[in-house]
Amino acid sequence: MRKNDAIIFRHSTKGWPGKSYLLVSDLHLDSKDCDRDLVKRVFDEAVEKDATILMFGDVMDLMGGKFDTRTNKGHIKSAYQVAEYFDAVIEEVAEFLRPYAKNIGMMAMGNHEYSVIKHHETNPLRNLIYRLGDHIELGDYTGFVRFFFDGGTTGGRTSKTLYYTHGSGGNSPVTKGVINTNRRSSTIEADYFVSGHIHQGWNVSHSRIRLNEQCVVKTYDQEHIQLGTFKDSGEWEQAKGFGSPVKGGYWLEFTGYAKAVKDEIRRAK
Repeated sequence: MRKNDAIIFRHSTKGWPGKSYLLVSDLHLDSKDCDRDLVKRVFDEAVEKDATILMFGDVMDLMGGKFDTRTNKGHIKSAYQVAEYFDAVIEEVAEFLRPYAKNIGMMAMGNHEYSVIKHHETNPLRNLIYRLGDHIELGDYTGFVRFFFDGGTTGGRTSKTLYYTHGSGGNSPVTKGVINTNRRSSTIEADYFVSGHIHQGWNVSHSRIRLNEQCVVKTYDQEHIQLGTFKDSGEWEQAKGFGSPVKGGYWLEFTGYAKAVKDEIRRAK
């Protein structure tokens, strides 16, 4: 559910087995270079774990439109080479995602989706969600997700905050985009920072100090998660001199009672 400026997920931790979230970005599902076998593998695992899937932009590639200078008709699948190009892409991607629809909690905008809005005045992600179910939240290019944990009468309550951005800039072959962790954490307060776009993958922790409500100094880790892609390098990336992409996403898994919720972050590949 959405509340004001955040997308909210609530959990009762009393007797629960824990909760897993699959964080993914840059799937580019309609691209010839998309590794759909990898998508299927991690999404099938999400279904087995009853995990919630959060997508942080570029769910679709959408580079075959008539105003897109990045590609040509030879770069798109034959099934999409029709007059109703965007409709064909959305229908086929919806068919692929339909077995996972109940596990998808959010789809956020990426630069590929925004390009379609800019040039064609239609929102492809909203149209995809319409076909999959209105329980899926449509996220902006940047935004917040908050996880609430309720332990009942004895367990208390707590929450965790995730800030996300689809990302910006180039492939960052030298810094891998890690330098952005300091820039983001200097102005934004969150427990987790998630980004995509540059097709790199890593998890970096920053140790932070805060004074809690009981005036006790506590140290905590602020986690920065750079999501990889599910797309192999195509002709466009090779022409730009981009390196090999890091493929896959990350699992964010919660266990424990509300006042002492623990998290674990690990690769999904």
